[in-house]
Amino acid sequence: PREGEDPHTMVALISDAHYGETVDMYDIHYNMDVCERRIEYLTQKVIRFRELNGQDHPINKIVAVFLGDMISGNIHEELAESNESPVSDQLVRMAHLMVDVIGSLSENFSEVEVIVMPGNHPRLTKKPRHKRKYDNLEYIMGEMVKAIVRDIDNVEVIVPKDLIYVHDIEGHKVGFTHGDGYKSTSFAGIPFYGLARKRAAFQEGLKGLGMPPVDMLMMGHFHQLLWWPGRGCDLIVNGSIKGPDEYAFDTMHAGDEAQQALITINRRHGITSFERINLGSIR
Repeated sequence: PREGEDPHTMVALISDAHYGETVDMYDIHYNMDVCERRIEYLTQKVIRFRELNGQDHPINKIVAVFLGDMISGNIHEELAESNESPVSDQLVRMAHLMVDVIGSLSENFSEVEVIVMPGNHPRLTKKPRHKRKYDNLEYIMGEMVKAIVRDIDNVEVIVPKDLIYVHDIEGHKVGFTHGDGYKSTSFAGIPFYGLARKRAAFQEGLKGLGMPPVDMLMMGHFHQLLWWPGRGCDLIVNGSIKGPDEYAFDTMHAGDEAQQALITINRRHGITSFERINLGSIR
């Protein structure tokens, strides 16, 4: 940054598209076409936000974090039966959608970092596993994306094998994970007690390994948008691209609308904005 400037880095959380899944209930309809249009709209909104806020302070860098469950997978019988396309097709088409997003961002930001975390829906086994959790279709997808964009000079793609990947953003240590490891009986779908307990345990675990604690922990999975500051570590849960589905209505009689988080982070001030990009109008 030039002298006197106070740059901010933008963090776009992108998750839970469940590309390939269909939802058809009441006036809610979701399919691959809707998903594609929502991802395009999301990309445009991120770029527009940068144009508007870049007038107040420099925003030259973006970290685009794909937090998992970008494809539907077929670990559940009902998904295997109702998916709009087979899993191999979901993977290839989503990889190209992600490449389109990265290409657009690379034209509007001088530096683009991309992180691709695996979700639980694209896993290769029916039951969840903890060993080699990256052995997952989204790990393959991330490596595909990395290979396709390797010649774009201002783009770096990271495909971690870590259960929780820790990344430095403006001097702040940020942990990224899908979130399916956080289990608890919960109110309205978010396991607040379980999240708080795991946050504390993870910090202690890092300390035991001689590693510094994280300042923020960001995840997807719960399909509900949440920023929960405090205890030395902000917790951020992303919404979903998919929006409400039959499972949410049948188990909780509710479902949050499709929305994604867009955050700006500053070295001195930490999180300086937390924006909610509503995708529900794109049908």
